[in-house]
Amino acid sequence: MGNSDALWLTAEREADDADARNQGLWAKCFAQADGDAAKTKALYMTERVRQLGGSIPNAKPKSKGVAWLKYGLSISLLLVAFFLIIASRFDDDGRSDKRAAIDICWKDHQNPTLDEATRRFIAQTCNELTEEYRSKFGGNP
Repeated sequence: MGNSDALWLTAEREADDADARNQGLWAKCFAQADGDAAKTKALYMTERVRQLGGSIPNAKPKSKGVAWLKYGLSISLLLVAFFLIIASRFDDDGRSDKRAAIDICWKDHQNPTLDEATRRFIAQTCNELTEEYRSKFGGNP
């Protein structure tokens, strides 16, 4: 008789002997079996074999490591996504502000009510802003 068979035999003998069985476990199994004596005995034997270290055919192992691994990976992915979203909200070294300033400058230059000297001054300022942008960021605004 194999070790597993011996565990099942021990569990069956316990289930049949009211003095030898674990009363708390029996009560739990009785409640789960809705008072059915045969189901209670089967549940009791299954749990006792598990407690005694035997293998239960067709039973899934109770592995908490896999669950913790899933939770850990999920939390890690959420944190990475959160930080990527936060990082994307920050200004890109002031590029967008400088582009907006250059656009406003050229719009002011196109104002038809300005005299020629003022337009030349604004154009010179816009060109300086554009050159500053090119030297700092390496491209056209």
